[in-house]
Amino acid sequence: MTGSDLGYLILWNLHTKQIIKQFKQYGVYSVDANMTDNPLHGNWSPDGLTFIVGNSLGTITLYAHEDVAH
Repeated sequence: MTGSDLGYLILWNLHTKQIIKQFKQYGVYSVDANMTDNPLHGNWSPDGLTFIVGNSLGTITLYAHEDVAH
């Protein structure tokens, strides 16, 4: 998986170098809007369509497969 400053996470097939799924940042939730930090941990939703990332400052970011976000 790779990420970008544009709010995308991309899941790759390393053997074929093809994109499996692309996720767009859907929302950032924080106790303080000005707090940012490097991701600490991430996890998939049970259906595999969303991915959430948390950090040590308590900020969480939700990424959704583009079909879900629109």
